[in-house]
Amino acid sequence: MAKKNTAIQDFLVEIRKKKRDLVNLSKTTISVGWVDGSKAHQKALSSLNSKNKKGKAKFKYDTSMALIAATLNYGRAAKSGKNGYPAIPARPFMDVLVNDHSDKIQKIFSLCMDDLIKGRIELQAAKDKIGVVALGQLRVAMGDSSKYERLSPATLRGRVNKEGAKPLIDTGTLRNSSDYFVK
Repeated sequence: MAKKNTAIQDFLVEIRKKKRDLVNLSKTTISVGWVDGSKAHQKALSSLNSKNKKGKAKFKYDTSMALIAATLNYGRAAKSGKNGYPAIPARPFMDVLVNDHSDKIQKIFSLCMDDLIKGRIELQAAKDKIGVVALGQLRVAMGDSSKYERLSPATLRGRVNKEGAKPLIDTGTLRNSSDYFVK
């Protein structure tokens, strides 16, 4: 009888752990994008600055990847004058991510919940798996040039990759500096 009680107690302990993991996962925020201060951002900025020294990048000042991403996503009005700059049309890749790719992220979330219940995956691995898929979908959304306004002739002239140029992809620095963040 003692063996039977021990098996039941072990089973209940396992059920409680799975419940805690499911509650934890359901309350977890997994974000994708750029956060100033992240290591991915610092590496990308270092790479960009290195390219700048070699004359291969167009940024004159240290600019955060988060600021560049926001500017490209929302656009920017032109400014005239001595320190003016041209307008940048909005290319809302974050909306494309949500509208066109959230089903894939939701599917991996559901699969991870199922794997947690069945004991096939640990909690942190589930969070990482969801983050990796969400990040991949962000990068796919950025590369879907059919969703965004075409590049201007002036922009095309300054591109590193002139053939097959995509609105949000030139050197890949911005896309490759994106990351996922688990809270």
